[in-house]
Amino acid sequence: LRRQRQMCIRDRANAGQGVLRWRLEAVGLGDWLEVSPRFGAIHEGAEELTLRIDSTQVPKGLYECVLIISDPNAASPYVRVPVRLTVGELIHVPRDYSSIGDAIHAASDWDTIEVAPGTYQGHFSFLGKTLWVRSESPRDWGVTDQTVIDGQFEDGGTVLFVNGEGRNTIFEGFTVRHGLGNYINNPSGYDRQGRAGGGIFCQNSSPTIRYCAIRENGYYADMVVRTTHGGGIALMGECQALVERCLIVDNKASRGGGAVFVRSTKPAEAVSEILQCTIAQNDVEVGTSVYTRYSLSLIHI
Repeated sequence: LRRQRQMCIRDRANAGQGVLRWRLEAVGLGDWLEVSPRFGAIHEGAEELTLRIDSTQVPKGLYECVLIISDPNAASPYVRVPVRLTVGELIHVPRDYSSIGDAIHAASDWDTIEVAPGTYQGHFSFLGKTLWVRSESPRDWGVTDQTVIDGQFEDGGTVLFVNGEGRNTIFEGFTVRHGLGNYINNPSGYDRQGRAGGGIFCQNSSPTIRYCAIRENGYYADMVVRTTHGGGIALMGECQALVERCLIVDNKASRGGGAVFVRSTKPAEAVSEILQCTIAQNDVEVGTSVYTRYSLSLIHI
């Protein structure tokens, strides 16, 4: 696959009062990327850079470099621009596989699974694989509303990360609903047993979850609460997940975390992040909607 992208350099600080004499340095540049030109001068306006990306000669994996654009005489002497390329196969659901779980089983590290709008059965795990599982347009909330993973009010986790997945495992652009949680022992440190993570359950794993609507989890259709901890999401153990720009609403739990439950076994090291999410209208019988225990999680709502 060969692609070409453009990037503009603008001299905002000088605003036409001087000349920006810029130079580009690439750190970690491989055969997969060409950038031109490498230097120039801007009196006003902008100059365009061309990035040519060629993934045909590299194996599956993640490739990264940093472009440093500098002028020692400028108000801001340099700007760093990270460039990331992921090389893998593209798998379509339901065209190639009828279910998301089957697609995950068939995929290998660095593959992308793209899911068309529709309603799909939940209860699948990412199996420790580095995958990008996404809707057709993850940042379009209209598409997110139409791309649904339904737990069908059945016992067991709806979407599970339990095999050491890292931040490069990405799940984005879905509505996750009607989940009841994963059965576990002693979820909060003083309960004998319970069900955690009605919508999404993470244990000893650190995925990236973004642009998802996690709603109406933790209870049966007759409104009887079933999930004990984390009606929407549970982040447990050595978990360093990133939950970003998600909508977490209308979830329920009985003992802690109607929306989110966090319990870290290594609070000084395993720190999850919940950033720029909307958390509203969640309900809990005992405790709070966002409940953390033995955790130093960063929460920025």
